[in-house]
Formats: sequence, C-alpha cells, structure tokens
Amino acid sequence: MRQTASQMWCLLRLLPFMIGSKVPENDEKWDVFLQLKDIVEYMFCPVLTEASTYVLEWMIESHHDAFLQVCQASESETPYW
Repeated sequence: MRQTASQMWCLLRLLPFMIGSKVPENDEKWDVFLQLKDIVEYMFCPVLTEASTYVLEWMIESHHDAFLQVCQASESETPYW
C-alpha cells in the first residue's frame, strides 16, 4: 500500500479520533505514537521561535527515549506469528 506524505500526515492527525477511544489507557505504544503526532504538529507550525526550538528538542529527546524503551520491551515479548 503506497501513500503520499500528505496522506500519511492526514492519517497521523486523524487516527486518534478514529481509534483513540478503543486504545487502553496508559498504553505505552499509543503514548509514543501520540508523542510523535505532537512533534509533527509542532514541526508544521507556521512560525517557530527560538524558545520553541528548545521545546521541540526536548520533545524529540523524550520521544526517542520512550521509543527505545517500548522497542526493548517489545523485543522481550513473544511474537504473535
């Protein structure tokens, strides 16, 4: 399935509305996805101040740490196939 960047961006923005109510609370993988969504939304702001670049840097570092933690936890789980 091929998608353009704008289609992926649209999916990123709309997926929380489509399935967010069905995701269990405190789901680590969902939280990482939502962090990514926030970063992308921030990146597409029409104007970024110097101060907001520091916030963006913190958001990216936080997402990276959470992503690595979720990936390491997923590796220890038994694959479903």
